[in-house]
Parts: sequence; structure tokens; C-alpha cells
Amino acid sequence: MAHPPSPPPEHDQDRCTATKLSAAMAAMEVSSAANDGGPAALQLTAAGATDIGGGRENQDMWLSWTDPAGSGTAVLGVLDGHGRDIGRLAALTGRDHILQWLSDSGNVKVLRESPVESLGQLFESTHLAIKERFRVSLVEQGWQVEEVEEGGYLLKRRHAHLPWICVHGGSSCSLVLLLDGTRLLSANVGDSSVLLGRIRRTGGVCETLPIPENCMIRLADLASEHLHDADINQLLDGGATSSGSKKRSRAFLSMLASRENSYSSEEYAAPSLSTPAVASATTSSAASALPASISPEAPPSPSKPVAVYDRRLPVPGETFPTPTPAGATSSYLLFCAEHSPESPLEFERLRRVRPASSRERRGHPELLMVYDSPGHGGGGKAACPPIFELNPADISQLPTVLNKGRYYKNVRSEWASLISTPRPARFQDALAFTRSLGDLHLQSYGVSYLPEVFEVDLAALFSSSTSPATPMDGSPGERESVVLSLLACTDGVWDNWKFEDCINYVVDSNVLAAVHESEPPLAPGAVLTGDVPPVGSTIQSAVDRLIAENARLSRRNFGSSADNATAILAYLWR
Repeated sequence: MAHPPSPPPEHDQDRCTATKLSAAMAAMEVSSAANDGGPAALQLTAAGATDIGGGRENQDMWLSWTDPAGSGTAVLGVLDGHGRDIGRLAALTGRDHILQWLSDSGNVKVLRESPVESLGQLFESTHLAIKERFRVSLVEQGWQVEEVEEGGYLLKRRHAHLPWICVHGGSSCSLVLLLDGTRLLSANVGDSSVLLGRIRRTGGVCETLPIPENCMIRLADLASEHLHDADINQLLDGGATSSGSKKRSRAFLSMLASRENSYSSEEYAAPSLSTPAVASATTSSAASALPASISPEAPPSPSKPVAVYDRRLPVPGETFPTPTPAGATSSYLLFCAEHSPESPLEFERLRRVRPASSRERRGHPELLMVYDSPGHGGGGKAACPPIFELNPADISQLPTVLNKGRYYKNVRSEWASLISTPRPARFQDALAFTRSLGDLHLQSYGVSYLPEVFEVDLAALFSSSTSPATPMDGSPGERESVVLSLLACTDGVWDNWKFEDCINYVVDSNVLAAVHESEPPLAPGAVLTGDVPPVGSTIQSAVDRLIAENARLSRRNFGSSADNATAILAYLWR
């Protein structure tokens, strides 16, 4: 797993103004012009499939929705529940709430006009719906339920004379959004990743195209927008005593309580590619490195303050993938955020939200970020070895990743890692990622239900002027076109594949010919879920083949411990 390098010790290099990010945060031309001068709307087809693996129940869910009003807007999503008793309930509630939210035409209208704000509202309301469903379900099962005032998490017990038990469980959630057929966005919490690939069809010949540099932009990180102006040194200095920790914890928990049911679009205002919210300067040194389809915006009004961003946190306006040495190219784009316990950016966010209280862990978050180590003494997950090491000369710098895991969690040789509550915590809790819907107890330590939001430059992705990355099967022909492939999957799929192998697996000339030429795109008002019997289409056969191959790989790699696995496969074309 690649990690960003630690910043240089000069702290002024850790911070940047919105003006310096002008070119990256300016409006992106998200679609090329059609012959009549208007935007060329994308066509979309999609299908999903799931496999229970070696588990006793399938806790994965998926959805595909298209706007019945025919606006060209569509949403694809995968959710991966976790928690022995309520994992499936979390994912099912999340999926159903998202579909219910989308059934309101007023919500869809705002989503199309202000996607970042709307996605914040959607993820928050989905999280709260999961919380309420937990409560109702437990009461229906005969449990006594109590909500902890400081933290907002739930406890349960069967009888008044029994001790309280913490309610553990939640779900990842990754959404891909096609807005008006002309903008393609993603928003996610957790580890259900989304891959995007490019395919050029010339007659019957298919070949994968490399991903252009700087073709994806971070519109916002809704979980860290309010943390950029924090004085990290003052914050960490105040975290060396227990009393300081208690004061910070109360302030943080009070903020959580006040934010529920009152999501503030002003507090989490973020730049949009179509309507930039911050300043830009045409003289930015970054401008020449960006695609031509990204153009600077006019300077701001003098009355508007210029936002200042801290590079130790996710910065709105950053573009990906960054240029690589020797012109190396990739056949896929990771079209989502990585919320891994090995992420230095998430380390930074978590320690600003709730710094460690002990002097021994000064500079770290209260949550432990550790490499999983089964049987590591009697201290549970809290006794596992740490992921990060701070520079003792300046603990405000981003930490160093020790890269000393105990075992790999997937075929890409990524270490198994966790976040864990510290030893003194009232309830022990652990999770394999840093953001989630649900996981109410861990939310009180800084786990967040708010997503990062990205958008891709469709003009760059649909350009066929780049050389192919990998030639595929097929016969020669004359007609040339570019098709985008999208894979949104739970970790039960990604654990068994290298990303480039998976994106190449779904490139099939016969499938592409069918979806591009003979089979219609998804119709307005189409709603697909795992509850609906699959339609006998070519793309359904393709995703079924992928899941069947994944089941074979999973049995080989994990035996009876094979995880639930779910995939949505989509193709987009003009």
C-alpha cells in the first residue's frame, strides 16, 4: 500500500491557501461538447451479484437506481455489514434508507444541484436510520436499551440486574453517482472500493487505455473540513493530561450530539467542480500540470476570506493520480478514498478529533491504530503492535508507517490492520477501517460516518488519443469508441484480486458489443437490488462470471473463512 510521504519539517509547507490550489479547485469540464454544443450525456448499464462465501449469513447489500424523471441521474451502491448480530441489519437498513431518500424528487433535485451538501445529508441520515433501527430491533427482541448521553452509543441488557453490553456493528458504504448524464462522482466510508477502467473499442477489438494523470479531484472530505484551522501543536500540548482529555472529550461528544439531525451545509461547505466555493489564481504553478479541461476560476470577492488548508489532512481540490516516474501508467483508477488504519491522513484526522490522554501516547489519537496480531498476549486488540511512529523532535509532523504487520489480509500483500479502543475504555471495540455507518461506540472516538467525495474528468477519460495499456481479444474493425468500466465491490471481492487483474477480467469484446450496441441502457425508474431476480442480460452474465471466479479464488485463499462477496459491474458510454 502506497502512503504519502511525511511533510518537510517547515510547518508553513504543511498549510496552503485556497488560492494556491486554484487550478485544482476550479471548474472541471466534466463532459465534452456534442455536435450541437451541449453536453454529451452518458449511457449506463449495470448489474450486481453476490455470494455468501463461508459465512452463516450474507451481510452484503447492493443497489442500482435511475431517476424516474429521466434526468440521466443514476446511483450505484454497495454496503458491507459487520457485527455478528446486527451486521446484516445495518447494511439492509442503509440500502433501504438510501433508496427511500432517492424516491423523494426534492432530494434528487438538490443532489443534482448541490451534490456535496446532499451527500453529507444522505450519509448522516442513513447513519441515524441505522442507529434507530438498531434500537427498535433490540427492543422488539426483548432487550432493555439505553443510549449513553456522552457519545450517543447504545447499550443493551436482558434484565435490570445484569450488566450493560455495548452494541457493536455497522456497515461500509460506497456510492457512485451519475448526475444528469454529465458528471460522475463517488462518495464512500469504509473499505468497499470502487475501480474505474477505460476501454477502447475499434470494431471488435478491445484494449484497455491508461488512466490520465490528474483526472480525479477531491471535492470534499466532510469529516475533516472543520479541522483544517486547528492549531495542532496547541491541541497536542493540551492532550498530555487526563483532565485535558476529559475536557476535549466532552467538547467533542457535545459537538456530536448537537450535529445529529442538524447537518449544516455551511459548516461542511466544500468546493464543487461546477460551482467552486473558493478563490483561484491564474498564475498558480500547478495550473500547467493539470489537464486542459481544468481551468482557473475568477478571483474571489475581497470580502470573502481565503480558506486555508492543512496538507496533513485531505485537501479539497487535490487531483489524482499524480504523475509517476518514467511515465508509468495504470490501467485502473481507485475511484474512492482509502479509510485504512494505515492511512497517515486518517491518523491526523483522528488525533485532532480526540487526542490521546496519556503522556506516553502524546501526539497519537485516543483510538489505537495497530497491526492485527491474533493471540497477541492477553490484552486483546489493544495489545497489538502499533502502525505509526512519531518523530520525537516534532510530533506535529505526519507519522511514519512502520510497515511491520503480522500477516497479509489480501493477495495485494496489504497488512491486516485495525483501529481499537485503548485499554482503559469501558468497552473494548475494534474495526478494520476508520469510517463507517453505525459503529456507534467507535463514533465517540472519532470514527466518522461522513464521506470523502470525488469527481472525475469525463472529457479526459473519454479521450481516445492515448496509447493502449493492454490489448484484448477481438477481431479487427473500423468503428472506434471509448467505454468506461466501473466495479464497486465489497472487500470479499477485493481480497482475492490485484486491481489491474480484476479490471482486465471484465473487459470482454462480446459483452461490450452487446451493451454498447444491442442491449438498451438502464431505463428511467429502474431499481435493482439483490432482492430482485437478475435479468438475463449480457452484463448480468458478466458480473455472475466475476463472482463465480471470485468464489473459486476465495475458497483457495481463505477456505471456509471466505467472506461475503458482492460486486456491481457497470459500463458507461456516449
